[in-house]
Amino acid sequence: MKWFSLLFLLAGFSAQSQVITENFGSGANSFSIDFVAIGNAGNTADTNNRGAVGYNYQMGKYEVSFDMYTKASIAGSLNLPVFSWGLWTDRPQQPVYSGTLYNYARFVNYLNTSSGYAPAYKFSTQPNQVGYNSYEAFTAWNAGDIGYSSSNPFRNSQAKYFIPTIDEWYKSAYYNPTTGTYFDFATGSNTAPTPVASGTTAGTAVYGQNNRTPTADITNAGGLSPYGTMAQNGNLWEWTETSLKDVMPTSSDHGVVMGGEWDNSVSVITADYIQGMNKGYDGSGFRVAVAPEPSSLSLLALGGVMVALGRRKRA
Repeated sequence: MKWFSLLFLLAGFSAQSQVITENFGSGANSFSIDFVAIGNAGNTADTNNRGAVGYNYQMGKYEVSFDMYTKASIAGSLNLPVFSWGLWTDRPQQPVYSGTLYNYARFVNYLNTSSGYAPAYKFSTQPNQVGYNSYEAFTAWNAGDIGYSSSNPFRNSQAKYFIPTIDEWYKSAYYNPTTGTYFDFATGSNTAPTPVASGTTAGTAVYGQNNRTPTADITNAGGLSPYGTMAQNGNLWEWTETSLKDVMPTSSDHGVVMGGEWDNSVSVITADYIQGMNKGYDGSGFRVAVAPEPSSLSLLALGGVMVALGRRKRA
């Protein structure tokens, strides 16, 4: 990594991070994903105890599209489901909503294994094996598995790509690295975003629409967060890696989705709202996050120390 890029990650103070583009697949099934750097390792949590992350990482600038999803499915023989709700005609650049959390974990595993990294999530069968089922649930890694981490037994520590936890997702949406404060909305404001069907105007989000109005294309889905991500409010609910019982101990073991969708009211897209959802449910989208390269971990941690002191909500 060039020194100017590394220093950029170390500082972690730019509110609009540079975009890092990574390529996957080949030939007709090639696609790219844009990421933005999420620095400020060691930031404090918001008043709801969410958003503290002790390391630097990258977050997908956009939601994963139908185009990315279908190309990965073909390239990796994943047999991922693709269906349409039927109230509109889907476009390749709309965010995919056809899959379950387990389907999306298969997508993420393909990103890893096709790039020479360990799979993030543990499944008993793999593509092209007898008995393979893309709906199979992943399980925790065991202490004897290479890459096992007691801090997160469901994510292999040697994987590069993963589905973000609620804290990783929350920080990239609501935290302002320049001021060290959190906002109510993923547009860098405590004022509700202007509801739109599409567009990239600052301070807008795709919500409050009729349910027959299609979701916006992933690059045309509202204003950006302080870090530079799009549509972490509205367009589609997005899966996190976190189980509901991890944030609400008395709840059932459902997954957590965040951010609301195109036909929700403003109360649903606020930072304090979380939604539990059955992990086998088809109907929500997701974005991909990236771990720092192993060779950069110590330096990234040092950079986090320099900018770790933040303030609590609200700005």
